[in-house]
Amino acid sequence: MASRVQIGESIKGALRQNEDWWYLVLEDDGSCYVEHEWSYVDPYGRGKPNSGTKTFTVEEFLAGDSSEGMKSELRSALKKSGEADA
Repeated sequence: MASRVQIGESIKGALRQNEDWWYLVLEDDGSCYVEHEWSYVDPYGRGKPNSGTKTFTVEEFLAGDSSEGMKSELRSALKKSGEADA
């Protein structure tokens, strides 16, 4: 069974209506990737909720525009899991 390690989160809005989470997902076969999950809602009910997930390879995530703090968290999670540091 795959395991998920949270490497970051962002909660914005006066009513905490915009939430993002990032996870390192470690599959049983030894592969791993980063998953971004989000949930955005209009607290006033005027817009449609938007939620979903998107996956990235570790290399894509590290080369992308994520914060250096999250990239550092990913590297740390990879080391703790025994995966090679990208």
